[in-house]
Amino acid sequence: MEKAKIGISVGLFAAAVYLLGVFGGYVVTVLVAGYVLLKEDSVWLKKQCIRTVALMLLFSVAYGLLGLIPEFFSI
Repeated sequence: MEKAKIGISVGLFAAAVYLLGVFGGYVVTVLVAGYVLLKEDSVWLKKQCIRTVALMLLFSVAYGLLGLIPEFFSI
């Protein structure tokens, strides 16, 4: 099994990044994703970090657009 440079498996590290994306917020997730993109060698782990940040942005945009619906009907 492939290990990350911090000593845990790559799959566990990717799961931790996804959990940080759900519960940690943008700052912590972007910091961890930046570490992975700069220091880690696993291409799969890098793709998972990019996917996590992209999903966070997608859901934020969707939440913002859904928030505009009541404003549209109030006009």
